[in-house]
Amino acid sequence: MDIAKMLKQELSEEYFEKKERNENEYERKKEILYAEHPRLKEIDTDISLTALRCARKIIDKTRTAEDVSKEMLETLSLLKAEREEYIAKNNIDPSYINPSADCKICNDTGYADGKMCKCMKTRLVEKLYELSHMTDENKKCTFNKFKLDYYPDRDENNLGITPLENIKEVLMACKKFCENFSKNKRGIYISGNAGVGKTYLSCCIANYLISRGNTVLYQSAYRLFSFLEDYKFMRVDRNAFSQFYDYIYNCDMLIIDDLGTEFSTTFAKAAFFDIINSRADSKKSTVISSNLSLADLENFYSPRVKSRVNSSFLLLSILGEDIREKI
Repeated sequence: MDIAKMLKQELSEEYFEKKERNENEYERKKEILYAEHPRLKEIDTDISLTALRCARKIIDKTRTAEDVSKEMLETLSLLKAEREEYIAKNNIDPSYINPSADCKICNDTGYADGKMCKCMKTRLVEKLYELSHMTDENKKCTFNKFKLDYYPDRDENNLGITPLENIKEVLMACKKFCENFSKNKRGIYISGNAGVGKTYLSCCIANYLISRGNTVLYQSAYRLFSFLEDYKFMRVDRNAFSQFYDYIYNCDMLIIDDLGTEFSTTFAKAAFFDIINSRADSKKSTVISSNLSLADLENFYSPRVKSRVNSSFLLLSILGEDIREKI
């Protein structure tokens, strides 16, 4: 299922309906206007027929093309001047004389100069956010707002790098990953203690990719595996949730937050491996945030999971302790 293509098709239909609705409203208003101002109708009819009448004169060879063209321009100029004077004199509402459009750039077609119009891009991002399952708070997270002040520039644990130096490297790696997303088919595994900024960073990645038209799904590990278990054992209507199930495997970017905080069950372990393995094989990226190190993955899940993450993910570790108390 090509979700991006499906969304663009939905938007095209939405724009077609909007344009048709506005055109119908314009025609309705125009009929009312012409009924009240028959002279305006006559002027508009003359304007629309002027070019046709002049073309006939050229075809009949009664006049030269140059003469007819000059006459047409003069006639149109006079008619338009009369029209403007009539409209001003009678205080006619502009919405009754001009076709309305929500977007003046593309006239509700969704495209301008052969490219998707800004208005359609905005609608596409809105639809992508609806699919992302991100909270309003998560939608505010951006790389530009990421605060480095909370990370100390002291190597208190003799690791050879300070938390500030570390987070700068992690931040740069995530930005580079996003900038090269169309070429980069690896995932990112972000590990670290609770409260060091893993979730915020994951949301920065999500918002960056969504703003550029990529399909993203954000889920906590607990919610994701709970849904998959309910879906497998038919505790939810499969027909109603089949598209969401497919979206987990086929969206451009799947973000699994707080891996390791969910209940450890045989099903969850199998489901997790199936997701990361299937998505990696399909060249789909996955971002995982967890308080589990790579070594912990083997104990918490399985050697297969550790091996797959190690081979298919960029491994990033955030140093330091909980910064939320400083916020």
